[in-house]
Amino acid sequence: MMTRVYQLLCRIESAIAIGSLLALLLIALGQIIARNLFDSGLIEADVLARHLVLYIVFFGSILAIRRNAHIRIDLLAHWIPPHNQVRATRLLNLFATGICAVLTYAAIKFWLTERIYTPDHEMWVLFVSLVIPIGFCLMTLRYAIQVWRPVEKQAEDTHAC
Repeated sequence: MMTRVYQLLCRIESAIAIGSLLALLLIALGQIIARNLFDSGLIEADVLARHLVLYIVFFGSILAIRRNAHIRIDLLAHWIPPHNQVRATRLLNLFATGICAVLTYAAIKFWLTERIYTPDHEMWVLFVSLVIPIGFCLMTLRYAIQVWRPVEKQAEDTHAC
């Protein structure tokens, strides 16, 4: 059961990342064509493109965490004995989980504040900007999974999903 839920989560994350990239490319192409051929642009396309960049960044980060291919500073990794490296990695992932949880909380508070001050005609931007708290929440979930998931399963994740 958990494997199916995990694979579904993998597929959804990948689909959103790919869809966001394709949408960004189509919007940029549409803007170029509209500006060059019709001396006009697509309404609010620039705002949507900025938010799609956030989608690509967040879901790309989530995919990197899942594959254990994210940027890390391995300053002390060379000095830790091999039998303790798994523990150290789990501890660092736990630390990253805590940091992402704090950022999730801050992003939710920020979004709720934005909701109060957003004019009615820009409510769609508020909906699109949900990527920030959702992205941090999913990153928290991914790091928490890395803390508790067996190392063998983590190695499979680099090829699966």
